[in-house]
Amino acid sequence: MKIGINALSAQTGAGISQMQKLLPELARTDQKNSYIVFYSARQRAFALVIPGQFEKVEIAYVPRNPFARVLWEQLIFPVYLAWHKVDVLYSVGNTTCILAPCKVALLMENANPYSRLKLPWSRKEQVRLGLLRSLGWLSARRATKIRFVSRNSRDLIVPRLGVDSKKCEVIPHGVANISSPFEGEVRRGLVGMVSITPSHPPEPPLGQGGKFSGRRGNPYILTIGANGPHRNTVRLLKAFSILVTRYGYGGDLMVVGNTGSHTWRGALDALVHELGLGSKVVFKDEVPHRDVGTYFNHADAFVFPSLEETFGIPLLEAMAAGVSIAAADCDLDPAYRGKCFNPFREICGDAAVYFNPFDPEDMATCIARVLADAPARAQLIVRGKEQVKKYKLEDTAVTLVQLFTDVYNS
Repeated sequence: MKIGINALSAQTGAGISQMQKLLPELARTDQKNSYIVFYSARQRAFALVIPGQFEKVEIAYVPRNPFARVLWEQLIFPVYLAWHKVDVLYSVGNTTCILAPCKVALLMENANPYSRLKLPWSRKEQVRLGLLRSLGWLSARRATKIRFVSRNSRDLIVPRLGVDSKKCEVIPHGVANISSPFEGEVRRGLVGMVSITPSHPPEPPLGQGGKFSGRRGNPYILTIGANGPHRNTVRLLKAFSILVTRYGYGGDLMVVGNTGSHTWRGALDALVHELGLGSKVVFKDEVPHRDVGTYFNHADAFVFPSLEETFGIPLLEAMAAGVSIAAADCDLDPAYRGKCFNPFREICGDAAVYFNPFDPEDMATCIARVLADAPARAQLIVRGKEQVKKYKLEDTAVTLVQLFTDVYNS
């Protein structure tokens, strides 16, 4: 069986980091089938991590415009699939090539097109999400099997798609080398509220050339991702202001992710200024995944306030790194119970504390408890180390290979 992997949409963020980890694990797991990975000329750095035993096809021209890219994928990409005699196509990003001359396994990993929340997306983004929703509906019918990464996302999306639930499977993401997910990193001691002085303050994360990415020597709370209203960074900033003014937290808020060029960044900068937080909020634009461990390993706590996720890969990384977690639970707000893509309890279980993400006061109080209660924080870390063992990357790869086999034999 020849399995084609369409990596053209894996450009930034969790999509590309997951692909970079998954491909080598597939190579170790599956010695029977052959693989071919399609990527664009703009993804040459990504191509370096494609295993040597996989065939690589660099496509010289793929339109940058998302609407033009959809047309290209539907009309031109089938020619590549036919030429390379692909038996099963694995498509990520909720959509696939409807005219693919082979069977299809589809990954549904973007919650935004199916959101029931009224989020302030730009007009352009609303049009794009509408297109993805329509194309996702067609892709789900074209696919032989559909992979979801959480029960929560499956249960919310399948009714919207109107497809047979028997063709839908939940295969969670995984993390490699769980005992030490970030090679070369050593977990530092935690710092609580400003009134709790550690015997050995954490060393600051270093950026390129050894330069500190934030305020040198200052403790911080970490969050990852701020590239849109679904990330809920606005309410997190308000909660952080409460944490500083009411609870006396003396550290910073470190926001790591692709925030630099995103249109949403301007609104965040304006809010930071309005709240008088100044340099206490540090935006660190997209960093290579190999460097993310530095930020986890020096954080007082990891906060994940997102309203809409199909999974939440940073939660696995935080648990594996030994960082206490405060995460969103939309069900704590009766008005949103059962409506949000919010699988964080499904993923973390009792290895995190949870807050109402629609209430900055509740968010701040929850984070303050984590920072101030050292024994509870230590217990969260112990539970996280156990919980993350359920999400081994090798298990993800084995189950995914079986999915490809089922698609081929169907």
